[in-house]
Amino acid sequence: MRVCHRCLQVVGDSALTCPTCGAPTDSSDELIGVMLPGGFRILELIGVGGMGTIYRAEQVTLMRTVAVKVLHAHLLSDATIPARFMSEARLASQLNHPNSIAVIDFGRMPTGQLYLVMEHLHGRDLARVVAEDGLLPIGRIINILRQLLDVLAEAHRLGILHRDLKPENIVIETARSGEDLVKVVDFGLAKLLSMPGAGITAAGTVCGTPDYMSPEQCCAKPVDARTDLYAVGVNLFVLLTGRLPFVADTPTQMMLKHMIEPAPDPRAIAPRRQIPDGLAEITLRLLDKQPERRFQSADELSAALGVIGDELGIAPPRISVPPAAALVRCPACGAWVAPAKFCGECAAPLGRSPSRP
Repeated sequence: MRVCHRCLQVVGDSALTCPTCGAPTDSSDELIGVMLPGGFRILELIGVGGMGTIYRAEQVTLMRTVAVKVLHAHLLSDATIPARFMSEARLASQLNHPNSIAVIDFGRMPTGQLYLVMEHLHGRDLARVVAEDGLLPIGRIINILRQLLDVLAEAHRLGILHRDLKPENIVIETARSGEDLVKVVDFGLAKLLSMPGAGITAAGTVCGTPDYMSPEQCCAKPVDARTDLYAVGVNLFVLLTGRLPFVADTPTQMMLKHMIEPAPDPRAIAPRRQIPDGLAEITLRLLDKQPERRFQSADELSAALGVIGDELGIAPPRISVPPAAALVRCPACGAWVAPAKFCGECAAPLGRSPSRP
């Protein structure tokens, strides 16, 4: 089953032209040229991930470049995956923050494939930054992490967990000032904190990337904001030392180490880095097996990093600022939700001028 590039109607696999509009159908990628509802034309393939394929596209009416994430067709056989994908879209549309990727639209194609239209990013993910630039200066690390914590603080206030914070999901753009501008992507494993037991990712299911998973994630226990902070700790350890805190041959062995093996001191792993004591202690606290012994919020952690930066005189000012947390009333279900294109409770359009409490 394929989609006509011109009229978006379903055509047969053997058809050389669309029976509806006559357009040729011999492209090597059946989605190149497709016009999605809302006026988004798919232009070229950018990359392929575990859940979907990413394309560069154009919003024709505004002549701006966007990114389109299309869920892999073979995943539609799993009834939970489309629901998780739509949950990602609704959750991400709630999160209006300069350090999160902007969600523009989402929907379903005639073939049944789901798509998400997002802001198009031009930067490098953090894994590539470290691979190409080497170990980053301490001041740059603190600046990147505080921007990351800005968006996490806002997400956690909205009841959203990321649950898969790894370098590949942290993109570093360049602001007009020349400074790093962090963009966090892929909330595909996010879960509403305000809906315990009702999320798409059911209790007892392990989700995430083993290298960056908290002990409670590894043993499928309930998770909260401190789970994301554990992942921040793993990222901080990698940025300071150039390696993961734990090394294992299999994902299962890695998860077991997160559960039972104490994290090594980054100062011992990279003695030539001369890691400040305060920063090493923050890292070890974030990697504590017990959530109650970690930092309890992104704001608390950001403040601690700010103190370290001030003491060292090396941390540049952050670019991002937390937005005002206003609420709007959904005209469909009546719930007070974060201002966005769609209601986070029922997914109904919120309109342009919803009322505020």
